[in-house]
Amino acid sequence: MKRRILLVPLALVLALSLVACAAPAPSPAPAPTTTAPAPTTTAPAPAKPTYSWTFAVDQNLEHPQVQAMLKFSDRVSELSDGRITVDVKHSGVLGDWSQVYEEVIRGTTEMTASPLASIYNPLLDVVYIPSIAGSWEQAKTLYSPGGYVFDTAAAINHNVGVDIIAVFPLGFIGMGTSKEAPSPGDPSVPKDVKVRVWPAKPPQLLIEALGFIVTPMPWSDVYTSMQTGVIDGYFGADIGTAYDLVRDVTKYWYPYRGFFEANWWNINADLWASLSDEDKGIIMKAAKEAQVQQMADAEAHEIESADKFRDYGIEVVEFTPEEYAGFKEVAVEEVWPEMNLLLGKDIMDKAKEAAAKL
Repeated sequence: MKRRILLVPLALVLALSLVACAAPAPSPAPAPTTTAPAPTTTAPAPAKPTYSWTFAVDQNLEHPQVQAMLKFSDRVSELSDGRITVDVKHSGVLGDWSQVYEEVIRGTTEMTASPLASIYNPLLDVVYIPSIAGSWEQAKTLYSPGGYVFDTAAAINHNVGVDIIAVFPLGFIGMGTSKEAPSPGDPSVPKDVKVRVWPAKPPQLLIEALGFIVTPMPWSDVYTSMQTGVIDGYFGADIGTAYDLVRDVTKYWYPYRGFFEANWWNINADLWASLSDEDKGIIMKAAKEAQVQQMADAEAHEIESADKFRDYGIEVVEFTPEEYAGFKEVAVEEVWPEMNLLLGKDIMDKAKEAAAKL
């Protein structure tokens, strides 16, 4: 009896064991899920700024400077992929160069090709030290970047509110008249010829020292004043500009060569400062190309313009080397001391030093 009772529990244990062995294995844990990274998006580069500027000048469409400005405009558009457009306004349609220069200072006109207006800073007359350059090669050295006149003028001009991007040499300044001047090669002889000069001391002092009567006047008034007899002549233009603008009222041309005429390609200083380095590089590249080309062409253009004057019936007086030496002596003895007062001894001493090294 006891034996049967023991067998029952044993059978029960065996049955339970078999049930446990037959149970299915637990399912494996699910593999961890991975989330695909969100696609990255690159923000579009900001659009480069666009500009539309006016570039004003006195000379007419035929003048080499205007042609160079038009090429400059095309080159700037090309280099900037059309972002920067430069509208060349020629023939003084925006006013006399001195008026436009003031507009560039204000920023109402962006650019101009003109002389420098010393009425805003008398030190800008550093570009008009008479007889500082006696030849084309000397003028190219002094009036190119790195030359004394260019670098000094650029620093002074910046303080006025205008930055220089290039210099465009035109030639030595001469005098055109409607009546013949007596003994034009002898400064001691009074000429009894009333001549327009631009409103600055250096030309006034020099032309008076050469024996003429002077009257300051804007260039825009020259043609009418010559027609009406208010003046007998003008001083303040290279021969190419004179041929283009006032040949009809000119009968005699006197190449006194007391000053070297160069137009300065100016841009408003605030505008220039606001440009990116890339855009400044575009402007400077196009401007430098124009300047380099003109430096090579200007002397030949001066000779060509003299021939045009002669063909037009205008008498072109030729001075001897001795007469030119006499003009320089007058400049050094009578005008340079006044330039010390105008520009200061420091500027004049450095100018003399630079001229002596030529």
